[in-house]
Amino acid sequence: MGRVTAPFTGGEVLFDPGLTWQTFARRYKEGAAVLGRPAGNSLPPGSDLLFLVRRDGRLDPVVQGSTPQPWPGTSPSC
Repeated sequence: MGRVTAPFTGGEVLFDPGLTWQTFARRYKEGAAVLGRPAGNSLPPGSDLLFLVRRDGRLDPVVQGSTPQPWPGTSPSC
């Protein structure tokens, strides 16, 4: 008989805990989009930072309790 592995076995919670799938879907239905923005620009009102794209192409996500800090050449996505 095969082994069953729980789909959520630990790890960090991505994004803000209040940004649930239902909230994300509602915002999308209302016309919101995931956007890449140049570093240094402030986020539009009602936006949430999702991750930073580092100069080397690495994604640095927002996780519960920790927001990545921009470095030169970083692009935030919200």
